Amino acid sequence: MSRRELQNILIPPGLEARAEDGHDSPSSSRSSSPSYYSPHVWPTDTRYEPAQIPVIPLSTQFTNSSSHDENRSPDDFDPYLLVASRRPSPHVEDVLPSRSPDPVANETFVIDFDAREGQGRQHTRDLSNTSTQPDTPFGTSRPYRDRFPSDWETRPIKLPRSRSPSLSSSSSTPSRKGVRKFLLRPSLASLSSRDGPRHFERPQYKRFIIHLALCGAIYPALLVATILAHGKTIFWARFITAAFTLAAGLALASSLVEMAKRIAEAAVWATIIHQTKFEGSPGIRMKDLVGYARSMGSAWSGLCLLWDRHAYPGADRDTRKRYDSRHWPLYIWFYVLVTTFSLILPFLLGRAVDIDVEAVEALKPFNVAVSNGDLSDLDVERLRSQGAMLSVDSALRWTLFTPQGDPLPVALQSANHTVYFSPPDTLEIDGLVPKPIESGLLRVPRWGIRINCVPLSNGKVNVVPRAESGAAYVFTTREDLQAMFPELSIPVPEHRSRPLIYSSVMAPNDSLPAGMDLESIVLGARFNDTGESLSVAQMFPYHASERFLAFSTTLIRLNTAFAPNGDFSHSISISSGEVGYDAVNCLQVYEPWLVEIHYANNLPPKMTRILEKKPLGDAKGDIPDGVARSLDSRRMSNVFDILQQNGINGMLKDYNVAGSSRYAPSPSIISLTDGELQPLGYTQLDATRYAHQKAQSDAKYVLSHLSGAEPLAAQWYPYENLATASINAIWFSVTLGISIALGTVAAFCTPTLPLSHPRRGLDLYSVFSALYTRELLSTRTGRLRRQMELEEIEEILRDSRVRFVN
Repeated sequence: MSRRELQNILIPPGLEARAEDGHDSPSSSRSSSPSYYSPHVWPTDTRYEPAQIPVIPLSTQFTNSSSHDENRSPDDFDPYLLVASRRPSPHVEDVLPSRSPDPVANETFVIDFDAREGQGRQHTRDLSNTSTQPDTPFGTSRPYRDRFPSDWETRPIKLPRSRSPSLSSSSSTPSRKGVRKFLLRPSLASLSSRDGPRHFERPQYKRFIIHLALCGAIYPALLVATILAHGKTIFWARFITAAFTLAAGLALASSLVEMAKRIAEAAVWATIIHQTKFEGSPGIRMKDLVGYARSMGSAWSGLCLLWDRHAYPGADRDTRKRYDSRHWPLYIWFYVLVTTFSLILPFLLGRAVDIDVEAVEALKPFNVAVSNGDLSDLDVERLRSQGAMLSVDSALRWTLFTPQGDPLPVALQSANHTVYFSPPDTLEIDGLVPKPIESGLLRVPRWGIRINCVPLSNGKVNVVPRAESGAAYVFTTREDLQAMFPELSIPVPEHRSRPLIYSSVMAPNDSLPAGMDLESIVLGARFNDTGESLSVAQMFPYHASERFLAFSTTLIRLNTAFAPNGDFSHSISISSGEVGYDAVNCLQVYEPWLVEIHYANNLPPKMTRILEKKPLGDAKGDIPDGVARSLDSRRMSNVFDILQQNGINGMLKDYNVAGSSRYAPSPSIISLTDGELQPLGYTQLDATRYAHQKAQSDAKYVLSHLSGAEPLAAQWYPYENLATASINAIWFSVTLGISIALGTVAAFCTPTLPLSHPRRGLDLYSVFSALYTRELLSTRTGRLRRQMELEEIEEILRDSRVRFVN
């Protein structure tokens, strides 16, 4: 029904001429005696701006003097609106309760009766008596309502009263502001065709609150997963964390997609409206619409929609700019982003949980293993045969061949001591019987070194820089020697407290300096004039029970021209210049220790810790005959002096510069001080630095030869690889922040349909309503009949066109 047709219904018979006259000549209407009434017709398919409502011109003027009531004052009447809609109408149901079920109507109008001051009484609707039908300009509402067709329904709406300054104090007019409020109020948006510059639907508060609750529950869920996965095997740890992160990710992803689906559905309906509004277009294809509905919730539907909008000319922004200038592809791309993020959300949450492997040894040993660890008789014979070439006076400084090549010593901490070991040999582990087939810990006895070095006291007296034979002497007092043993927690040997027999140390014709206390000297060392900067003298090897003691004196002789910052305990002048002297005494203890060696396939063995000097302990299974449980110190005593000399030769070879000037420093010697590592950086010999480097040198040249082919019992502890799980704060924070941000935009930024049409979706409610009210019309529907197969229906309708009918 057009607006003109509705105006014709509102004008009573016989009043057409007066209405036209009144419209053409308002002055004449004001001069007549009857009152004039101005119905304003407001189609609800038009968007009204607030500024437009007060200036809409009068459409019709008519009077009904027969219904004039002299006994009623203007203040007894209320202005009203009349809502007229094609029955049945849910729009009217939104305003006033209906007396019958109301499906959707296609046409709805709002009629505003604007009462004006005239020469007679005004007649408007009186709502003071609710028991009667409301009055109209024709008396009662029945004659007025009868003018509409039978399939139309009318409802009166009361408006607030207002005083007009142009009228007398006793008169009142309908409030035009009330009309505007009625047409623009959000709760009556269905009557006002979605008022104002509103671009977004009502936010999805309920879904957004649920989404925030799910985001808040993610961290406790992952925390529970890490607690349950801790201490489990790798398989079960990964299974537990995967189950929790998958469940949490799917819940959060489902929430995101459900909120974002409204954006995609709005974009689909906008595409239908855009293509329908395009001149000459039959609409969009049915198979495209079916494809959107089937894949809704996935990124594929959004990509297909983007492609189809590119293909439909009506969706082009330049084409639709006059009625809808929004950038719909941006909304669709946001939907694609949300669905893609939701797809990978479980994986991102899985990455937010870090799983590490912790190797834990079994509580009991797996079995007794037999290792090649002790010296055999053949090893002792081989070492003794090679000892002849290890002379102190030999200029070659030969050392024994080390099977490990150039091993790096291992320093482990035991209580207050540092113990130095030769690294475990791969051949030693490979010789285990039975050979381990998995990673684990091997407990086996090993020889280790503890060392204590102290500077020589009173070097001015106890150092003889140059005797008659050209040799230098360093003497150790009883106090210096006895002070070294308590540090290593071992007793002082009684026979080493006796005074030194000087003839056993000094060369013939060499004399001692005056003032030396001969009774306090217990040890002495002679150093020939070889021109070497570092010299080491072995005083005595001593075998005490299960340990070996070795005492040595080291003398540093440097030309002071190479040490301008040197602080020496003694110095003399010779033909080649001035020479400074520094001396240090060292006490070494060789002991068997029970150590743990980590073994893993395809990796070199690694010594991990010391188990003090504990015995091997009980093992699962009997130790085979001929296999020792501990190291045999008796075999070591036969070769200990040879190995000590090998250690001295190795240190002399490493710390002296061959072919250099007499008493020139090497980088290794300068590293024994706290000076800078440069040619002139020597300052003063540091006993602590020297002790560390000497122990490492002896671990390389002495301890590496104490592991032989003699079978030795060992304990094998297989590893149990257990998992530890923790939450990665960075991954978790970024993932959760993106989820909250996307959810906020999806919940609050669902676009409205073009031309302020009410929201529609692709669910059954929206589709059924659109088909029933004929909002959607399709071609080829005439070919459909009952009892058709679904495949036949799809074949008929797939290429049909769908249009949106307002």
